[in-house]
Amino acid sequence: MLTALNYIVCEGESLPNIEFGLLDGANEVNVSWDKNPSGIIDDPVDFTIPSNPIFRFSGTPTGVTEDTVYTYTLTAFNSVTNCQSDSIQGTITVENSHQLTRNIGPAEQEICEGEDIQQIVYQWGGGATSAQVIGLPAGLRVDTDANNNTVTISGSPTMLLTQDENLEFVVQSINYSDSCNVKVDTLSVQMIKKPSIQISSGSRVQTGICEGDSIAPIEFRIFDGATNPVIVWDNNISPPGSVYLEETDTANGIYTLQGAIDGFANDQTYNYSIKSINQSKGCESIEITGSLSVQKGHKLVRTQGSNNPNYM
Repeated sequence: MLTALNYIVCEGESLPNIEFGLLDGANEVNVSWDKNPSGIIDDPVDFTIPSNPIFRFSGTPTGVTEDTVYTYTLTAFNSVTNCQSDSIQGTITVENSHQLTRNIGPAEQEICEGEDIQQIVYQWGGGATSAQVIGLPAGLRVDTDANNNTVTISGSPTMLLTQDENLEFVVQSINYSDSCNVKVDTLSVQMIKKPSIQISSGSRVQTGICEGDSIAPIEFRIFDGATNPVIVWDNNISPPGSVYLEETDTANGIYTLQGAIDGFANDQTYNYSIKSINQSKGCESIEITGSLSVQKGHKLVRTQGSNNPNYM
């Protein structure tokens, strides 16, 4: 005698404990299926306890593209007397396992503070009906396309950094009506704090600099992971003379713009911008702009007369 039950299992997951006790002298079981259940095994009768033989289904169901019901028929019999029981039926429903595939973008990426992440696109399939993002950092957004079964993650994290931070979040498949395990993928974004630069002394805008005079030194401090400053002059025209940027205090990250200006033809303003960079990470600070306005030196030329005041 056998008692049949109906079971629901998930593709790709091991069968739960599905077993049947044989009674009244039965020692074998005939099994028939309405269709071949790939991955499901009819185990031999277990006589570990002779008075209570057990028949089991085992294995891992595979190969379904949609939820599939397999109907089985069991008949117990005695191999000596050939007497058999009435047949019973039951079902094993194999639910299509979830699929979650990252089609575009890396699982791990590194960005500078304020930059957009590289777009990430996931596609769900199988028994999953959608996908969701859990723990999404502020500033990032998720766009779901139900027609193409995709979720797209994009944007720029907006958290304020005091140091480099690693942001982790997960994407997982969804089907609230099945028993299958969800698929989960973990993503991480390593955020590098933006380097900083500030004026520690001096004026970034200077006017009335006479030809041949030195500019008033301007000290810039770089920090927050900055490795060095970069100065750019408008139209790639740097002031003539010996104006230069030099590291003057390594311990405190101080660079000084200094030197004399000479050798220009007309009064002129030299505009510049300066920023700090983190050379190893490729991150840049905001720019500081300034200008140096110079005036052509006076020249006095004697056009007549002699250098000798006694000349008659």
